[in-house]
Amino acid sequence: MKSLFTHYGLEDIQPKAVDVILPSSKVDVEMAIFDIKPGIYSLLTSPSLMQDENLNFPDNNPFGVPSDTP
Repeated sequence: MKSLFTHYGLEDIQPKAVDVILPSSKVDVEMAIFDIKPGIYSLLTSPSLMQDENLNFPDNNPFGVPSDTP
């Protein structure tokens, strides 16, 4: 897995385990967290995802008002 993460530049997206104390029960649990910035960056810079047929902009304007039709 490590070589895949390195090959595709996904090292920053790997989950990290943190200890959290639940406020209502005071139980200590381990929770997996992710840094959202590298994940979003990875999606927005993916050549396979960022293609015209995958994007839905009204009148080809990414800042245009969305239409009411689904």
